[in-house]
Amino acid sequence: MKGEIKLNSETDSLNRQCPGCLHEPDGISGQFMLKRITRENSGDFSLPFPGMVQLDYVVRGKPAVTVGGREIGLEKGSLLAAPPGTECVLSAKDGRDFELLQIAFLPTFLNSGNCTDAYLAPFLSRCSHSWKGDTCGGERQYELEELLREVSGEYRAHREGCRLTIRADLVRLLVYFRRLLEKGREHTAVPGTPKESVLCSLRYIRNHFTEQISLDQMARMVMLSPSYYSHLFKLATKKTFVEYINLLRIQKAMDLLRDTDGLIVDICYECGFQSVNHFNRMFKSLVGTSPREYRKRKRNVLVAVC
Repeated sequence: MKGEIKLNSETDSLNRQCPGCLHEPDGISGQFMLKRITRENSGDFSLPFPGMVQLDYVVRGKPAVTVGGREIGLEKGSLLAAPPGTECVLSAKDGRDFELLQIAFLPTFLNSGNCTDAYLAPFLSRCSHSWKGDTCGGERQYELEELLREVSGEYRAHREGCRLTIRADLVRLLVYFRRLLEKGREHTAVPGTPKESVLCSLRYIRNHFTEQISLDQMARMVMLSPSYYSHLFKLATKKTFVEYINLLRIQKAMDLLRDTDGLIVDICYECGFQSVNHFNRMFKSLVGTSPREYRKRKRNVLVAVC
């Protein structure tokens, strides 16, 4: 039925382990947890490990969560995402009952890499986020609840391969949350440390600078306005966003020119530039010589040394 999640009445915890999980590669103990929380067991809301990302979905009722001293009112269909180390306190409004599904995991559980970093980054930015739910049982809420049912069922069953299937479903959840954000659904951000948000984006940029990434994209990733993100970015790097990207690309180009026999045009595109003329101008501006002259000079130095 749309808008309804049926869960095991017992609270799942990290202490519950699948048979052989300490010896099998599918063991998830200590890396992933799923709990059903009601008003009666709301004291079990805190996470056992501070390094976990916390995702909470309101199945029914209207609980309130205090995050970093700020109270956020939730309702059926609401989502709350809190980064590692965030202190969250759960309470019931007017003493009414509620039901909440809590998912928590260590970032390393995802084996994060190029394909997941962009979606995981907002949840590591020291900024908590909540989305108001679609209480009318709309298509997006149904899609989310179907996904949560899959995660819950796989976690309870602990079948062979559960680690892989849960990890795949988690990636789908992160993609879903990112889409909510980009579509501008009703969203509240609880600010964390802006410096940590920028550092988080810098880690992403260093892994993706050869791709077509923009300041607006990075600002959305860490939940900051483009102008404020640009200001913090320059404070952290002493460069503008474009200058920093170009510097990383030119440094990579220098390595390729020195260490490979690749064509200059191929190196240009491999480093993320979209125009050879722009690449040549930027290279000469930062290095003081053209790519061809730089390669020739470096090769002559190597020959002289040999």
